[in-house]
Amino acid sequence: FLLALYDTSLADVDPHDENLPEVYKLRVLKECRRNIWYYFREVIRVPQKGGAVIHFRAHRSNIAVLWCVVAGVAVYMEQIRQTGKTTTMSSLVNYIVNIYGDNSSINWLTRDDSLRVKTMGDIKDIMDCLPDYCKLQTNKDRANTSELEVTALKNNLKIHVPRSSEKEADKLGRGFTSEWNIIDEIAYVLNIAITL
Repeated sequence: FLLALYDTSLADVDPHDENLPEVYKLRVLKECRRNIWYYFREVIRVPQKGGAVIHFRAHRSNIAVLWCVVAGVAVYMEQIRQTGKTTTMSSLVNYIVNIYGDNSSINWLTRDDSLRVKTMGDIKDIMDCLPDYCKLQTNKDRANTSELEVTALKNNLKIHVPRSSEKEADKLGRGFTSEWNIIDEIAYVLNIAITL
């Protein structure tokens, strides 16, 4: 399934080719929309410290998570530090917001404001590495440290931080009524039991 390709005319096409004809851009977008594996295999790029940009690094954990997402299975991911948990989720958010989602909302809860800012920065950095024709966000769309939207597809992402009071933690949890909910650093989220 990782090598799935519905439109076989894309077999030798580089989605990042700056001279890609319009017809192939449309084919790439169509393939991405129906084939998450093509998107992660051929389209998404991940910026590294030092300026390098690499392909998404697939491994057993992130492939299992993505497969569960495709299958509609709720996922809890736990793995050792610095092995790509946030990169996987940031890449998935980019897929939902720019390609797959249609009138979708994503809520992301993280442990504190500094991590919220970093996470949004990571998401935007990955978005910047997409081919231009895969970026549907305009300068009229919100794109700050806590919210990102792509109005062309009616998709938005909100990154939240925990609340110190029980009442506010309850309100936050009640606001998590969206198709996609992500909780990062769950063990360090204040009042997580109430929010959940």
